[in-house]
Amino acid sequence: MFGFTRPQTIALLVMVALIAISPFVLYPVFLMRVLCMALFACAFNLMLGYVGLTVLPPFVAFHVPYISAEARRDCLEQYRAHLLTLEQRAPLAFPSLDDFDDRLQPKVVAASTETLAGPAGNTDWR
Repeated sequence: MFGFTRPQTIALLVMVALIAISPFVLYPVFLMRVLCMALFACAFNLMLGYVGLTVLPPFVAFHVPYISAEARRDCLEQYRAHLLTLEQRAPLAFPSLDDFDDRLQPKVVAASTETLAGPAGNTDWR
């Protein structure tokens, strides 16, 4: 079906069924927020990666309206430090077309020992 393998077709049909049934099972407002955030994340990632922009890692502060004034002050200090070090921060990595084969399937890359055991095989890198 549409060039998909049998397992991919089954997975697609299961996902469509779950999306169709979930408003009746899950809290509708929660589901709407989850789907909107997923759509936004996909569109944001695709748009920025497509146009080749350099994107720096975001600063995240959780539940700012609900924390104490002291905790909010700490968040603002962390934000100030984040802003002052923007020039040194490494940009987020987006996949390129070189990471995919001619059917747009991800190329398989063998795991290196550096990623599994830390730099130069050192297991005390944590």
